[in-house]
Amino acid sequence: MRQTGEQEYHSSLPSNNNLLVSITRRCRVKLVGGHKGPDGRDGVGTTELVSRARSTGPTLLGWREWVLDVMERKNPGKARCVVVARDLSAVQSLAVSLATRVGRLQLDQRHQVTEIQTKAHANDLVSQVDFASEKLIVDAVIDAFPGDSILGEEGSDVTGHNGWQWVVDPLDGTLNYLTGAGPWSVSIALQHQQETVLGVVHDPAIGETFTAIAGEGATLNDRPIRVSAAVTLAESIIGFSYNPSLPTKRRLGPLLAGLLPVIGDIRRVPAALGLSYLAAGRFDGSLILNTKPWDIAASEMIAREAGAKVSSPSAAITEMAIFAGPGLLDDMVTAVSR
Repeated sequence: MRQTGEQEYHSSLPSNNNLLVSITRRCRVKLVGGHKGPDGRDGVGTTELVSRARSTGPTLLGWREWVLDVMERKNPGKARCVVVARDLSAVQSLAVSLATRVGRLQLDQRHQVTEIQTKAHANDLVSQVDFASEKLIVDAVIDAFPGDSILGEEGSDVTGHNGWQWVVDPLDGTLNYLTGAGPWSVSIALQHQQETVLGVVHDPAIGETFTAIAGEGATLNDRPIRVSAAVTLAESIIGFSYNPSLPTKRRLGPLLAGLLPVIGDIRRVPAALGLSYLAAGRFDGSLILNTKPWDIAASEMIAREAGAKVSSPSAAITEMAIFAGPGLLDDMVTAVSR
């Protein structure tokens, strides 16, 4: 059963205010025709709309009247508001269901793995369980949202046409999964126009599911979570997530030399769970080094929705990034920069 739930509105907005609220709380809104939004930009994103909804009450009359003014007076017949709506709560339920199903598959198959291959280096492993997990997710996404793009770690890429893209790491932490040396997870993110709007990270071994929808905060097993507060650098637990290639490990050495003397302790876990632990307040900061988009697409959003801030000295956040609560980020950046 397809669950696209997409609608477009041209020339006018719904007159029913309750419908307007339900649409704007779950959509991406852009103005075309040469007019900028209330914040001066060309588009109005989900976060701004949710904030507007909370500040103006359930009718959103101020926002609606502003849009209608643009459409009907300033540029009649040319300006239009296009609302592409997708019920992200329903999509999140689907993503959680898929992650849970994949997690059960991984638990069932964990001691039956027979096909293991190396990819970029000796510690970069893939098994038949990775491929089976990705196929389960991709097949379900194609069935529910046939126009969407998909970027999968194990190569199940699909080119769509509607601006929506799923970013999937079906088994983040394959080495841990195969050896029993630590945790692993299933990571699923949904992006619209290259902006992540939904993230799910599921830990099958202990049954924890981290989720976030843009502008609505982050949860762990449906309970709200926030990053830690009022922690000094000397007390902090810092998570490290990195690609264990030889060049990356050589680069990591100087960074550790700057951090270890001034922090409380370190932990290394795969990136999807590392940033999720930060979101839940288990870690106080996280250092991400030479990861891939599928490693952090979901967990980065979950961490941000839980209040984490990020500093990335690199053009690409996957190359190097420091995440922490607002009170700790500057101290971490200073320590790494020494």
